[in-house]
Amino acid sequence: GMQIWLGNEHKEFRPYDARLESFANIHSEPYKADDVFFMDGIGKQRIYIVPSKSLVIVRTGYNSREWDDSMLPNLIIEALN
Repeated sequence: GMQIWLGNEHKEFRPYDARLESFANIHSEPYKADDVFFMDGIGKQRIYIVPSKSLVIVRTGYNSREWDDSMLPNLIIEALN
């Protein structure tokens, strides 16, 4: 399935369903750009979009429960600044 996550207040664990806290995305820190949104595909496949940086990131890696959704975009945003 696919979800689209839009900007919101920072939460380290953002559940897909409030009743299932164990099934959540990890965001260890706030995004370094205010306009990050991402498409959440099965197996931690991701498309991150940051309009202010003209940036699109596609992740097709291993399905890890420990995947931190803020890590990759923040590393690239920091490098661009």
